[in-house]
Amino acid sequence: MAPMTMVLDTDGGRTEADGESITVRPASEATGARALPDAPGSPAHERIVLLTGGMGVIEEELLHRALVPLGPVHAVPRMAAAIAAVIRPGGAESTWLVCDAGENAFTVALADAHDGLIRPVSVVTEPRLGRWAFVEAVTAATGAETGAEMGRALREGGVRLAAVIRQAMRHDYVRDEAVVAGATAGLVLDTFTAFAERIKALLPSCPGAEIILIGGFADFPPVRQAIADGACREPRTLDVAAIARGACDVAEGRISVAATHEQVALPLHRTRAGLLEEVAVPVPAGLGQFAQLDDRPLVLSNRGTLVAGPTLPERLPLLVGDERCRAGLAGLPPGDYRVGVRGAPIGLLLDREAADPILIPVERQT
Repeated sequence: MAPMTMVLDTDGGRTEADGESITVRPASEATGARALPDAPGSPAHERIVLLTGGMGVIEEELLHRALVPLGPVHAVPRMAAAIAAVIRPGGAESTWLVCDAGENAFTVALADAHDGLIRPVSVVTEPRLGRWAFVEAVTAATGAETGAEMGRALREGGVRLAAVIRQAMRHDYVRDEAVVAGATAGLVLDTFTAFAERIKALLPSCPGAEIILIGGFADFPPVRQAIADGACREPRTLDVAAIARGACDVAEGRISVAATHEQVALPLHRTRAGLLEEVAVPVPAGLGQFAQLDDRPLVLSNRGTLVAGPTLPERLPLLVGDERCRAGLAGLPPGDYRVGVRGAPIGLLLDREAADPILIPVERQT
């Protein structure tokens, strides 16, 4: 029997799907006990793949921390999984524009692919363009009860909602029809107008790119129309099962993803054998990954002691590629911290035991 893979989707939309060897569930279900037969990391699931990009940096880091005791976790960006679903190892060079209309944000990622390698070119995320932001806008226009109905309709797929909205986009006489209690199709479309303009403004100029639309907000017809209007061509929609298969191809090494960040290093001075030595410690950007020195976790402390490791200054110097940068640490709670970088633009992630990680902006030195 083939090993089962549990794919957890951080987008939080309608993500349930099952195949012969893949089970897809929302990441919110990741807290199940290992003994449960359908829990991540249970004997029935020998591999855990986490689709990232649907939550904030801190939320995904905490989720990864919760999953690690269940077994090895393979983190795959949703953008990369979508492209991996439609390319093949050894395939010809191609350019892809992935529009991720998610629950919490709208992300546009441009990437090249060639011979099984995905090279991200640019990634832009707008947190106030996701499904819940639209529900909040409808709520502001109609009231809490109607907003809650709209949220349920969108979350559950809203077949009737989508059908009426699609007709109202073509025929003005349909605009007066109610789509949920307290909201007509016209009101919903008018509320979405500002969202459509902002989506179109996010799309880069890439005439040769093929467009993929994914995410929990992708089923809402005006989202697809906004992309088609902004890019002057229709996007291709992928369902969650296809994205999960692409994620497994990445996790199993059939498709590779190039790094999205320049190399980041932390310059340190230390004494070895009585001599002062300068080292540049690489700082990784992968989910759950932190800097190491001499094959051991690098721990920095601001507790006024050198027992745990080097002392954290109020401004921590960093090298981003060849550029000197820094992160301001004034007011950081006392503790012993592991160090990583996350996000785009990058931020310094400080992680300490039994506390939420802290993300600090990285600034160029002037």
